Amino acid sequence: MGAAAQFLSLPNPEVLAGAWADVNNADEVKKILFVQHSVSPPGGGPGVGAFMLDVLKRHGEITLLTLEKFDPQRMDQYYGTRLTGAKIRPILVRDPMLELSRRFGISHGLLKLHALMKAGKRFLAEQPDFDLVCSGYDEQDLGRPCIQYLHYPWNLYPRPDAPSGWNESVFLRRVILFYNFLCRKFSGFSYQRVYQNLTLVNSSWTGEKARSRYPELSYLVMNPPALAEAVTDDGSRRQSRFLSIGRCAKEKEWLKLIDIVARLRERGHDVGLTLAGSRNTESYEREIRSRIQGLGDWVQLKLDFSREELQELLVTHRFGLHGMREEHYGMAVAELILGGCLTSVPDDGGQVEIVTNPLLRYTCVNDAVEKWDRVLRSKELQGELLAEQLATRGHLSKDRFLAEYDRVVSLCLERGVEGVVQGLKDETLADLGYFSNHR
Repeated sequence: MGAAAQFLSLPNPEVLAGAWADVNNADEVKKILFVQHSVSPPGGGPGVGAFMLDVLKRHGEITLLTLEKFDPQRMDQYYGTRLTGAKIRPILVRDPMLELSRRFGISHGLLKLHALMKAGKRFLAEQPDFDLVCSGYDEQDLGRPCIQYLHYPWNLYPRPDAPSGWNESVFLRRVILFYNFLCRKFSGFSYQRVYQNLTLVNSSWTGEKARSRYPELSYLVMNPPALAEAVTDDGSRRQSRFLSIGRCAKEKEWLKLIDIVARLRERGHDVGLTLAGSRNTESYEREIRSRIQGLGDWVQLKLDFSREELQELLVTHRFGLHGMREEHYGMAVAELILGGCLTSVPDDGGQVEIVTNPLLRYTCVNDAVEKWDRVLRSKELQGELLAEQLATRGHLSKDRFLAEYDRVVSLCLERGVEGVVQGLKDETLADLGYFSNHR
């Protein structure tokens, strides 16, 4: 289907003469291929990929097959990784189909994924001597077993982040399914090769969603790394404000959060709301600005700030509020709790694996208002709920993710991906976390 993709080998100007000092067993350097369309900030998916690279650099020489510029200094500054100076060879994939879709302004997120899969298979056919192949973005067919990490299966519909009207329209659903079919044909996608991979998922909820599309899938739960540092404080700097963080996008439902806090204020609670995140959708940003105009400074919008500024927001807000339904995991939710904010979320998705108390999970605006009204009226209840959340936040940190992923990579280099999958299935590898085995 069209001309072949081009591989543009780009120099990594940040590689230093002593780069191998950070590699384990440098006299027996392993060759690792990492495939992901982007590891550039902002965003949770690129962030997970960045931290995977941070682990992989200790195990060998990395070839990064990607669609976007690799900028280790920017990644280190945003995510807190240590990739500047690492031995990483970035290779940029240029595919004619992607160029054509860009030229005509056609949405091509799924095409990006499949163009990279197609390129990855060709690259591995030409250079098969890699000791390990990894990907940090959803289910993969790279022509050989690899470690794959699912945020949400790209092959599952309807999608919770679909544009308005797409999930409700029969015609538009058929269009997107036909587009999916064309992408799978373009890349030569094989369901069977997905099963051969070692599948990591960000939550049990995502794992079960994936299994609804791939019935024979077995998966290992590995929660992604939240970027915030754990805060321990006396609360003296915290204001009675709610903080919500994430992309300024429709699926994050910030308008709903404004309604929740506005109704709490109507009940006499002197609370405010800060909506903080990265720019994503211009039309939704305009909608938010229009909604808050004239409401006063109790609601504030802060976009495109530094990690240091985020940490400051976390230590000056008492409460956290998340709006997206069927959130796959909720890295923003994890960051709010690490920051010491008493946080509530919609009662669905992977986020309920983080926020476990029913009083802090809501089904609709009315439910959220009723529950927060009760919480805000009792300092004692607030203290109990916060202590409960803080007691279980140890598993949310990036250090936990780095240790778990490092263990998986070490085992895959030792036994092969197939050997680790088999070890999980026959329960000879029982110390890697929660594993759901297809029976």
